Amino acid sequence: MNLDNMRRYGVEVEFYSRLNMNSLGEKIYRETGIEVHRVNYSNRDTDLWRLKPDASLSSVTRNGENYYPMELVTPILHGEEDLQKLKRIVQIIDLDGYVNKQTGLHVHVDIADATVEELRRFMAYAGKYEDAINTILPPSRRQSRWAKNHLPFGVNLKDYYTEINRQSESKRDLVENNYFNGRGTRYLKWNFENYWRTGTVENRAHSGTTDCDKIENWVRLIQGIIHRTFKAKCTMWTKKNATAQTYDIKHMVWDLYKNDAISADVRKFYFKRYKVLNNDVRR
Repeated sequence: MNLDNMRRYGVEVEFYSRLNMNSLGEKIYRETGIEVHRVNYSNRDTDLWRLKPDASLSSVTRNGENYYPMELVTPILHGEEDLQKLKRIVQIIDLDGYVNKQTGLHVHVDIADATVEELRRFMAYAGKYEDAINTILPPSRRQSRWAKNHLPFGVNLKDYYTEINRQSESKRDLVENNYFNGRGTRYLKWNFENYWRTGTVENRAHSGTTDCDKIENWVRLIQGIIHRTFKAKCTMWTKKNATAQTYDIKHMVWDLYKNDAISADVRKFYFKRYKVLNNDVRR
């Protein structure tokens, strides 16, 4: 699916760099012509490409050399051209960059105009395929303290759907639903904490990466999930006594593909990713 037809989005890339923020920002500008501003952590200027310090990351030393923890925060993006800008910047970051189990990749998508029914379908889908999504993440990220699961292991999906349906009088009922978002933390795979301020949902599930292919395919997958659920005519069907563990990644990506929410290339990427992560324990 072409991102020109998808929603506005934003990306945060957490990483370490041998270069400090000033030096890295200057290098990005020299190589790409894109100005990346060095700002403090609280900066919220969504019109700028920004490098921020990241207090959630501990400093690291590799081969006797200090690495600076930071994150790249994009402006509000739309379409394919903006994705290509992101990839150009990340390619420069990757030359001096490093990621570990502490780092993450976050994707924000604008869903301010969502109806109650669209939110309800989205939450049902996210719960149904939560375990499937885990299988295309490194083992270290599947139960990460920074991106916790929404559903307890083995929960009957029909019971979960009943709860989501019951909490459907208003958008606030759903966004603050105790079953899906009621842990009092933003450190969930799908974070709605800033919904009332920004109109966005944040996906926090992916491990840190400076690999452009991984970032691009994750952006397309997240957009595809939202597109699929918002365009659906009803809540996703589920088998009797099914849990999130009933459905694997093949079920999810084939559903997205046949409903024109992701391309064949994205589908193939995640089939391959699944095989790598579930046969070789590596990032």
